[in-house]
Amino acid sequence: MSLDRATAEFLYSQIGHDPLAHCRRGVDSVALPRGQRFRFSRAQTQLDMACQAVAALGDVLPKKELAARCGLVVCSATSLDESGLFHSMIGGVTGAVGLSRVPYFAVSQLQGASLAGAVDIIDAMLTQPGSGALFIAVERWPIAFPRVWSASTVLGDGAVAAWFTRGEGPGLRYVSGVVRSFNPFIHELPVEVRPLPAIEIRGIASPSGDGAGVKKAATPRGDRSSSPGDPRAERPVTIDSEALFDAAVAVLMDFLRKEGVAPSQLSGWISSCLDFDLDQRLRERLGVQAPVVAPREDDGYWCAAAAPALVAELIDGAHGGRVSEGDMFLSWGMSYGGSVGAQLWRFVKGSGDQV
Repeated sequence: MSLDRATAEFLYSQIGHDPLAHCRRGVDSVALPRGQRFRFSRAQTQLDMACQAVAALGDVLPKKELAARCGLVVCSATSLDESGLFHSMIGGVTGAVGLSRVPYFAVSQLQGASLAGAVDIIDAMLTQPGSGALFIAVERWPIAFPRVWSASTVLGDGAVAAWFTRGEGPGLRYVSGVVRSFNPFIHELPVEVRPLPAIEIRGIASPSGDGAGVKKAATPRGDRSSSPGDPRAERPVTIDSEALFDAAVAVLMDFLRKEGVAPSQLSGWISSCLDFDLDQRLRERLGVQAPVVAPREDDGYWCAAAAPALVAELIDGAHGGRVSEGDMFLSWGMSYGGSVGAQLWRFVKGSGDQV
C-alpha cells in the first residue's frame, strides 16, 4: 500500500466515510476520455498521463523546437499521485522531455480555477517575443478519493499540454484574467474522531517488527466499522451551491465591467464543467447568449484540466475556420476550496504583444 493511499484511507475513516464505497459509486460510471489527445489507461499515473499529453504536442511542435524555445513550464494538478508522495511530477515531466534546466512552477489547489493562475504567471514572466511556455494540467484520481461529489458531478481523469508563445499569430490570444478567493464551498457535518487504525506500508517495518507489544487504542463504545452498508458511508459532502453561485456572479460581473466587455459582445462561453445546471443559471443571470463550449457529460469533471482541454478544442475550431477575427470568449472555473477564476480570450490573425 502506498503512503498517500494509506493516509487518505485513514482520513476517510476519521470522518466516517468508506472510500471504497465512494469509488464503487463513481468509477464505473465515468467513461474514459475519447479523442486522439486523450487516450489513457486506468493503470497510468499522473506522470504517465502528463508525459503522454506533452508527447502529443509533437504533432505541431517538434521536441527539439520545444526544448530550444521553452523558457518556462507551469503545471497544475489537484490530487495525489499513486506513483509516490515524495516524487515531483513536474520534475519528472521536464526531465523526460529535455526541459530539466527550464524554470518551472506549480499552481496548487486552485482546481477548476487553475488556468487563470497559470496563464497569469506565464503572461508576467514570458517577456521575450517569440519565446514559449509549456502549461501542463493533469488530474488522476486514485483510491481513496471519492469519484462522486454530487448527483451531477463525477470526477474524471484527463491531461492537457498547451504551448503559449509571446507575440505570435494567428491564434487565440489571452486578454486578461482574474482569480478571487472566498470561504470554502464545502461543508462537513460534525465528525467523531476515531483511533488510528493499523496501517501497513510495504517496505517499512513496524516499530516492533511483528507488531507484538504495540498497545492498541481502545475502540470507542458503540463504534462500528464503516462499510458500504453503513449509513455513514453514504453521508454526502455538502457543497454550498448558492454561495458558489453568488461568488461566481460577483467575480464575472466585476471582471467584465473592468474589461469593458458587455455579455452581448461575447462570441463564446467556455463552461467550467463542474455543474451544468449552475453554469446555465450563471449565463442567464449575466445575460450571456453566446454559444457554449462544454465537454460531454459522461467525460466527468477533469478539475484542473477541464478548462485547458476546452480551450484546446476552441483552438482546433479556430484552425478549422469556425472562429472569426476578433471573436471574444470567456472561460471560467472554480474550486471547491473557495476560488473562482476567469479569463478573456480573443482570436486574432496578426501578431501582437500578448500571450
